[in-house]
Amino acid sequence: MANIDIKAIPQDNGLYDIDFGPDGDFVLDDSFDTSLYMSVLAEKRANESEVPRSDLRRGWIGNLFSDTQDFEIGSKLWLLDQSRRTDLTLTRAQGFVSEGVQWYKDQGHAAKTKTTSSFTQNGVRVNAEIFRKNDIVNAKSFDLWEETGK
Repeated sequence: MANIDIKAIPQDNGLYDIDFGPDGDFVLDDSFDTSLYMSVLAEKRANESEVPRSDLRRGWIGNLFSDTQDFEIGSKLWLLDQSRRTDLTLTRAQGFVSEGVQWYKDQGHAAKTKTTSSFTQNGVRVNAEIFRKNDIVNAKSFDLWEETGK
């Protein structure tokens, strides 16, 4: 399998780093780890019906450099930052993650995607699974808003 993703290297402090090879280019691997983080945690720009004021619609600056028209990587989870802990918030979080990972299937990188969500003691957990055509599954869980109530 071809190396298709920038390799994310976990650090002792819980953060991730990237590495450069001898040629000065990013070290790559054959997972979707980095792109999955970006697909869920980068901010996708809100539309006018979601945030009327254009200066508050946010969005990840990297999307300005997309070669694909009307394509933005990321999700709109940020729209839920001040939401209450309700079933509707849980459903919306799962929907935003599902929209965020849909591009894997649309661009032919995955046979299917699956997202789930659940409440945790202090927040929300969303899970994203990418089922690749070669039977490899990339999956990540994201705990959202865990420390916001303290």
